[in-house]
Amino acid sequence: MKYAIKARNMTLRSPQIADAPVVIPYINDRLVKRFTTIPSPYRKKDWLVWVKSVHAQIRKKQPGKYNFMIEVEQRPIGSISLDHVTPKHKATLGYWLAKEFRNKGIMQEAVGAITRFGFAQLKLQRIEATVDITNKASRRVLEKNGFKVEGVQKKGVMHRGQLRDVYMLAKTK
Repeated sequence: MKYAIKARNMTLRSPQIADAPVVIPYINDRLVKRFTTIPSPYRKKDWLVWVKSVHAQIRKKQPGKYNFMIEVEQRPIGSISLDHVTPKHKATLGYWLAKEFRNKGIMQEAVGAITRFGFAQLKLQRIEATVDITNKASRRVLEKNGFKVEGVQKKGVMHRGQLRDVYMLAKTK
């Protein structure tokens, strides 16, 4: 079960079990875990469960989420998703990128590609994201893609047992 979105410098494609040896060390990096809700430590069994759930979503007529690996030069280096998809209405954007690939415009391009996919293919009217108020880089990526800050949600996210304030950003069609 596969799907893909071609962008200028990358492919967003379905995750595969064979990605595990490359991806798991990236996921276990403390900088990736700093702002994500990915289980810690992340093990191969976690990867297998996740890939199977993604493939089950792909088989649905109207998936509730779309998960993609960010692939550059045939190497998976991060992930991006549209979750909580309400058909023809809205979805929530989430992503992570391996440390060594940051600050190279990769995530900015990936966010642009998945946003276009959401608006054009899924006919969404709104894509939203929450960003920890200390995560300036992620906020900047979204703003460069036309997302606007709508406000701050005080104690909006439970992250590793701690309530965190987050920005709510959104882009509408």
